[in-house]
Amino acid sequence: MIQVAALQIPSALDQETFNNLMMLVSEEKRTRILRFRFAADALRTLLAEVLLRLELCERLRVPNSALGFITNPYGKPYLDRLSGCSFNLAHSGSWVSVAIGPEPI
Repeated sequence: MIQVAALQIPSALDQETFNNLMMLVSEEKRTRILRFRFAADALRTLLAEVLLRLELCERLRVPNSALGFITNPYGKPYLDRLSGCSFNLAHSGSWVSVAIGPEPI
């Protein structure tokens, strides 16, 4: 079964909350987020990544630290150690969404 979660992006996030959320993502993702020119792009990427991690942890019953990602030759990320779970991220306007399922999405 495909599970879908969505989150409306706030217009702003206080610095402490932003920093706390940044600690939930990988060093590589933090570096990428901090390179964005516009704060809205950084926030969108951060919240999508945190939403994905939250949903994967819940679905797979693993801690955030157990999640590792690698990318295919086209840059699409997937889980490096846990099989049987595929995901896709999307954003539009002030929303980010995550779809997770057993087959490629």
